[in-house]
This record gives sequence, C-alpha cells and structure tokens, in this order.
Amino acid sequence: MKKQILIVDDEKIQCLTLQSRLQAEGYEVHIAERGEEALKTLEQNVVDVMLLNLRMPGMEGTEILKRVTQGYPKTDVIIMTGFADFMEAVDCLENGARDYLVKPIHPTELITRLNALYRERELRQTVQQVKNNFSPLALFSLLSTMNSIISIIDHIIKGRSGQTSKEQAYLLSYVRNLGDKTVGMMRRLSGLSRSDDGKSDQQYHKLTDIAALTESVFIRYDILARPKGLKMKRSISRPLPKVMCDPDSIIQAFNNILDYSFEHSLSEGTISISAIEQKDATDEKGNSRIIISIRDSGIGVPGEGLSHVLDDKNIQDGLINISPDLKITEIGLAVSKHIVKENGGKFDVKFDAGSGNTFVVTLPAAK
Repeated sequence: MKKQILIVDDEKIQCLTLQSRLQAEGYEVHIAERGEEALKTLEQNVVDVMLLNLRMPGMEGTEILKRVTQGYPKTDVIIMTGFADFMEAVDCLENGARDYLVKPIHPTELITRLNALYRERELRQTVQQVKNNFSPLALFSLLSTMNSIISIIDHIIKGRSGQTSKEQAYLLSYVRNLGDKTVGMMRRLSGLSRSDDGKSDQQYHKLTDIAALTESVFIRYDILARPKGLKMKRSISRPLPKVMCDPDSIIQAFNNILDYSFEHSLSEGTISISAIEQKDATDEKGNSRIIISIRDSGIGVPGEGLSHVLDDKNIQDGLINISPDLKITEIGLAVSKHIVKENGGKFDVKFDAGSGNTFVVTLPAAK
C-alpha cells in the first residue's frame, strides 16, 4: 500500500510541483485548496502526512491543524509557512504539528523531512505493537529463556566445562548477577513477585558505598579494555561518604558511559575514572557532593553532536524520545542522564573535539 500524502494549499502551481515530485518518489498524493476539502479527503482516505499551508482562504491553517489533531491523530502534520509567519509555525509544533518548512519549499528538503518522519512513525508503531503484544505468555517465554542462560552460566562457573581464569570467572559472575536482576524485573512485570503489602517487590534506594561501586566498575572494564588496546586508570579517593541511591541503576549509568567511551576511543587510548568528595559546595540540605568523572582520550565529539540526545525535552517519564537512527551507545547516554537525575544527581558532559570527552556524575552524599 502506497504512503498517502495530502497537500493543503491554495497555491495550485506549488501543489502540482510537489505532487509531481512526491509521486516520482512513490507516494500517493491528494491535493486540497480549502480546509473543508482537506477534511473531506481525510474522511475518505487514510492519510499518513498532511502538508498544511498556514495562510489559507476560509478556514485558517491553525484551525485545520486543531481539527486534524483532534479527529485524525494518526495523520502527522507538517506546516508550510512564509518567513514572516515563522513564529506562528513554531507555535504549531506545540499544538500537534510534527515539523515545519519555510517557503519556498525545496522538493529535496521535503523528501528528506518526510523520510525522517516516516522512520519516526515506524518507530512509534513498533513501540505500540510491543505494548499490545507483550502478554504474560511472552513474559513467561522470556523468563524460561533467561533461566536457561543462568543455568548454563552456573555450569561454566562451577568448572564443569573446563577450568576458567580468574578474570573469566569474574565476568561470568557479573553476567550471572545481571541475569538474576533481569528475572526479578520480569517477575515483577508479570505480577508474580509481590510483597506482603501488595506492592511490587522493587529495588529501593539504599546507603551505597560509592567508592566500592566505582572500583567494581573499573575492575570489570579494565579486563575488557586490554584486548582493545586501551588503558584504564583510576583515582578513587577513600574514604568517601556513602550515597543514598539505587546501586544497580547507578552501575548501569556508569556502564553506558564507559560503553560510549570504548566505542569512541582509539587503540592505545586511555580512559580515566576518578571519584572525589566536593566539600566546599553543599546542596540545599547541607550535604557534600560526590563527583565521579569518566574521561576518555578518544576522538571527541562536538557539543552539538549529542546535545539533542541529552536535551531534557527528549527524556520524559523514563521514556527516551529520540531518533531511531542513533546508536545504542548514544541512547545509553540519555538513559544515564535520566538514571542520575532519578537518583538525585546531576549529569554533565564536556565534548572536546579531537581530544576526548569527559562525563561528570554528581551525587549528593548522605549524612
């Protein structure tokens, strides 16, 4: 089935020009010169994307947008506007429009925007399908698979498949621990794990030895760094005050950062981890801060390179609203920022093109 586009514009020449180009790209294109005609087309066809001119005779573009977002939520709207109406187009984005283009519309730019929008649509549909199909039966299947993986790991750890080195045993034990946590999460999702008060058996924040936690992360990645030709360095001050946090999620945040550093570090590069207490700057409760820095000597990324990923607008309610074109390690940084924030901390990044990146996690010390 062809992708269907509706162009709503009283400028007939532009409509025909865009229609010709879009049809050449394989789209099925409808044209409407008035708002009422556009709404009638929507009633009769399943339209994916509407290209909507803001300035229309009769029904204004803003009113058409309102009716489309309310009555046809599966139709995405791209606003077409003149430069003078630029700010109004921005307001339309806050009222349901997905994108905007400033006239005159260049067909190549339009195709690029449409391709991006369709990728986003496919991602939204995939997420919705997962939500619709994620049944208890699927959870039980995943539980069974994970339990089998854990059994195999146990078999290897106990030496039944031959002797393992100290480093191999360490990594396997860590994977075994991750498996247990994953099973626990699946059981909670399926409603199989409940506490006596009927609440989900979830991980609560607890006093955590952040120095020991950082050390354990360093040891694991030091093992993984050697085959890649990377050097790991650490400078962890002791003693450090404990931190009230969810240790599992903080470990995940550090893992995500280090995975990103590994990917962007050249052979024979260096990744440094430091942890210190900042006593000269306390929070509103009078607590000092623990600062964990992870710096790599990799290729570096300009500040604008990931600014859209780490924008707070893209991280809401634990959901990461970002482009499907991003790499897993880039998405991991957004997840890390969300985790640190959920644990009462702050996540900062310094991007130095050509000389590496520095990731700084600040957590409040517990009294």
